[in-house]
Amino acid sequence: MREGTHPRALVHQAHGHSMLPARDRDLVDRLLDRAAVLVDRVDDEYPWGNACRRTLGYIDVQRATAYLRLGAYREAVALWDRILGTAPESARRDNGVFWARQAAALAAVPEPERVVQIASAAASVVGGTGSARLRKEIKAVSRYATAWAGTGPGRELADIVVQLA
Repeated sequence: MREGTHPRALVHQAHGHSMLPARDRDLVDRLLDRAAVLVDRVDDEYPWGNACRRTLGYIDVQRATAYLRLGAYREAVALWDRILGTAPESARRDNGVFWARQAAALAAVPEPERVVQIASAAASVVGGTGSARLRKEIKAVSRYATAWAGTGPGRELADIVVQLA
C-alpha cells in the first residue's frame, strides 16, 4: 500500500481519540472500521509496516486496547476472550501483553480471581522473554483493581506485581 491512508495511521488516530477526555467511542469505532477495510491491502516489506497483517485479529486487538482506555471494560473483555482463544503460541510475548490488558479490563469489571490467574500467566512470560513492555502492562493492572485491592485476590495481584519490580 503506497497511496492513500495506511491502516496504522487510522489505528493511531483511534488510540489518540481513546485517550482524550471526550472518550468518543463512536469515532474510535469508525476509525478502526475504516482501518479494517485497508488491512488486506498492506504490502509493506518492513516488519513494522505489515504488523497489521502478521498479527491475528489486529484490529480487534487495537479495539480491545482502545475500549480499555475508554472505560468500556466489558466490551474489552469480550474482545480479549475471543482474540486470546485464537492467538498462536509462537506469539508468546504479544499474548502476554494481551493477557495483561485483558486482566486490566477484568480488574475493572471486576473479576478478581480471573485477574490473578491471567496476570500470573502473563508474569510467567516475563521470565521467559524479559519483556519490559509486558512488565509495564502487568504493573498497570493494579490501577484497575483498587476497589478490591484489600481482598485476598488483591493481595495476590500485588504479590505478582512486586515480583516484577
